[in-house]
Amino acid sequence: MATETSRTRPQDTRVPPLATLSERQRRGADCVFCGITLTAETAVDLGPRVRLEASGRWFPRACKTHPGVDDLAAPPGRPIPSVRELTAEQYKGWRCVWCSRFLDAAAGAQHVGYARGRQGAHVLDCEAYACAECRKGATS
Repeated sequence: MATETSRTRPQDTRVPPLATLSERQRRGADCVFCGITLTAETAVDLGPRVRLEASGRWFPRACKTHPGVDDLAAPPGRPIPSVRELTAEQYKGWRCVWCSRFLDAAAGAQHVGYARGRQGAHVLDCEAYACAECRKGATS
């Protein structure tokens, strides 16, 4: 049973399930929400997502017309720590990857990308979440 990783965390990181999207939406050519064709000027990169039903990633994009889509955008700049630098709670997405603040509704948890790591042949990558304060600092 395949599930969508983007639906396992807070509301603001949700994108439509991969199975419901067209090929153009999966490639980032069309908006994942409304399906209109995107250009460099109208597109907002939502950051890479892991495809659980297949080995690989997909890169959703949306148009700027949707309310709150800028909050979904992948933050440039601040590097995400490697998996080996995270505590167990940060690895599970319960705490901010930068300040270790507990992520609840008040903290405004937001998906910021992926923490990468390996142990031998085993890939230990995980989704990284940050509090709203740290995410704001990551984009400035």
